[in-house]
Amino acid sequence: MLQRVEDRGCAYLPQVNAFYMHELQMMYAAEEAARFLHHACRGLPARVAARDEAADEPADFFYGRVLENALAYFGSRVLYPRAQPCGKATCAISVTRRARMWNAKPVCRLRKPFAR
Repeated sequence: MLQRVEDRGCAYLPQVNAFYMHELQMMYAAEEAARFLHHACRGLPARVAARDEAADEPADFFYGRVLENALAYFGSRVLYPRAQPCGKATCAISVTRRARMWNAKPVCRLRKPFAR
């Protein structure tokens, strides 16, 4: 959590329904605002800790996080369209790496990274 605040300048904690902001970086602030909207639609505050949710079914937790991150990214692009888009290869590698971490199978695999 602290690493996220240091890297991005802000973070949203759904368990306590709070934003922590170290410095304003519009792209990341827009992403965290979108993350807040996602959690607000699910009901605030989050009543289940991430650890408890992960203990039930690791694959469900993984794909829930993928959906949350995708919605946060989409929302950040809506709120702040000038943000630099994530590279396709970078996103696919990140999804594959996290799938391995949670012992889940990624939806797709890339044979070659996309060229920019």
